[in-house]
Amino acid sequence: MGDYYTSPGGTGDPSRTAVDLDGNLWIANRADHANGGGSVTKIGLVIGGTRCDRYGVEDENGDYLKPPFIYNTCCDRDGDGLIRTSRGYNHQLPWMAPEGAAREPAHLYLADDECICQYERVRAEGTRFLAVDRDNNVWTGSQLDREFDFLDTAADTVTPAFEPELGGYGGLFALYPSPEGLRRVIWSTSNNYGTPTGYVLRYDLDEPAAYDSEALRSYGIGMDRDGNVWVAQHDVGTLRKFYPDGTFDTVDHAGGHAYGPKGVAVRLADNSVWVVKIGRHQGRHYISKLVGGYVQNYPLGGQYAADTEHPTGVAVDSADYVWTTCEGGDTAKRVSATGHVDTIEFDAGSGPYSFSNMTGDVTLHSTGAGTWNVIHDSGAFGAPWHLAVWNRENCIAGDEIPELTALTVEIRASDVMTELPSLPYVQVGRAEWIDGDFVEVGNGTWFEGVTGRFLEVRVRFMGTVPGQLPSPETFRTPTLCDLKITSALADMNCDGAVNTFDIDPFVLAMTSETQYAENFPFCNYMNGDVNCDGSVNVFDIDPFVLCLTSGESCCQQ
Repeated sequence: MGDYYTSPGGTGDPSRTAVDLDGNLWIANRADHANGGGSVTKIGLVIGGTRCDRYGVEDENGDYLKPPFIYNTCCDRDGDGLIRTSRGYNHQLPWMAPEGAAREPAHLYLADDECICQYERVRAEGTRFLAVDRDNNVWTGSQLDREFDFLDTAADTVTPAFEPELGGYGGLFALYPSPEGLRRVIWSTSNNYGTPTGYVLRYDLDEPAAYDSEALRSYGIGMDRDGNVWVAQHDVGTLRKFYPDGTFDTVDHAGGHAYGPKGVAVRLADNSVWVVKIGRHQGRHYISKLVGGYVQNYPLGGQYAADTEHPTGVAVDSADYVWTTCEGGDTAKRVSATGHVDTIEFDAGSGPYSFSNMTGDVTLHSTGAGTWNVIHDSGAFGAPWHLAVWNRENCIAGDEIPELTALTVEIRASDVMTELPSLPYVQVGRAEWIDGDFVEVGNGTWFEGVTGRFLEVRVRFMGTVPGQLPSPETFRTPTLCDLKITSALADMNCDGAVNTFDIDPFVLAMTSETQYAENFPFCNYMNGDVNCDGSVNVFDIDPFVLCLTSGESCCQQ
């Protein structure tokens, strides 16, 4: 757990969150109006490590974490090999405000917490809309000025996107199938600000045209596994179910507790829609589960008159629990599928608030994408990496990923573990379907330029999206098995390992490059350059034997 400021001086008033495909948390700051516009902030994720002081001496109350890490996207800004970051709730590290009113991305350096990794200015004043797309880029917007921006996370640039005259309160990014391919659509609520009142925005990024539909004070928003978007109508106690084309039905889900639906989320395991209600007319707060036309209400405690509890945002975690934050009660509630409620208490006056996508469930579902990461310590500084090898035969029938899916394999390496998040990934493999044909690139192919003791591997899995498959099938995902990233040196048969099966191919390479290429067409002849002098000859024999017998890294002196 961590506790962070989200803008210089801590005056940003964070309002919306979105978790991206790498586990980073993006925050929209609705009150960061300095020098016009608004801002968004990215907070990284670190798993593992040991608490220590600034010198690396173990200290459970220290402000630093030292490697090894299981996973890390935080930024070692001062290059000391440690990550300085919050120890947990109520422990915020300073983020000083710059002199004067102006605040710029460069003021990120004023943040002491090294998990605060990015700070960007956007056009939208009162920024509330925040969503992540399949390429892990971020879209922002505001219902105050209806200005939406696009943040290219790889290029670290912000560009104007569109100005639809509605929406901007909250929303999500969705992909829908079409004859031309997957269409990118922005859905956004309005919550009674401006004109038209309370309308819902459906904006097709590939055929720009804003589609709006009246919804009385539209608030929370979620998407089910069929691609339908559910929106809470806060003032009339109903939900609207929007179909992918923008048409809708009105659903009276109240079950006797009609007033004030706010946050909305969908539990994909059973496609149930969950919505919190402040229950002004009944004097109680509830969370409701809607599935198959049946409504079940579960009390959350608190009374509206005393403004206790006051639940707002709803999200689903990886264990299928439903969470809601209760701003008035300084609590968060965790709800099981059967309605059992656990309460997590915070300090008085903390006012926890979230709108949606605080767990990343919306990003994963709406994009159909997922990520697998691992960090490997080779034990050798300057270790070269040259070969990626994988198969799928032990995971699914056949050796091709399912049609309509894709995956990429990317790597980066460094001699210092904390430097990894600052380095770009290098794509070393790709598998996908293009116009009905299976295409695979990079499996078993030699590559150059990646060196370092610590190797980080990232695999992006692109599955299907709602509406892409015939009923009753709902989702397909690619699968990757037996992934090996090696130096490739001395691996003469390219099976991802150096062992006795490489002896005969090594001898063949020593005697005939042509014959070796014929017998092993998917291998690189230079795998035999075990001493890294640029040639395959008798001087490689002793290093080859050393690699084979001792397991030491090749090319190391």
